Amino acid sequence: MKQKNVLAKVRIVKGKENEYLSLVSPLIEAAKTESGNLSYNVYRNVENPSEFIVYEEYINDEAFSAHCNTPAFHDFVQQVKPLLDGEIDIRQF
Repeated sequence: MKQKNVLAKVRIVKGKENEYLSLVSPLIEAAKTESGNLSYNVYRNVENPSEFIVYEEYINDEAFSAHCNTPAFHDFVQQVKPLLDGEIDIRQF
């Protein structure tokens, strides 16, 4: 059982940053209640406030997969699409 870490770089359309933060907040809270989640944090770039880093830790691949199949995750994905300024750069470790 190997720990799963996920790092996502997200660019948001200028002027929509607060809307993004209001959408991601419930996802963070839901993820933190999942038994396989170790941490879920969002960081905002101080030099470019439209850029965010999302860092997630799970106990294993299965826990991350379970997270990706939750209603909260699916709702977030659909709602955030119009706010994105390009593709999300996701790295898994």
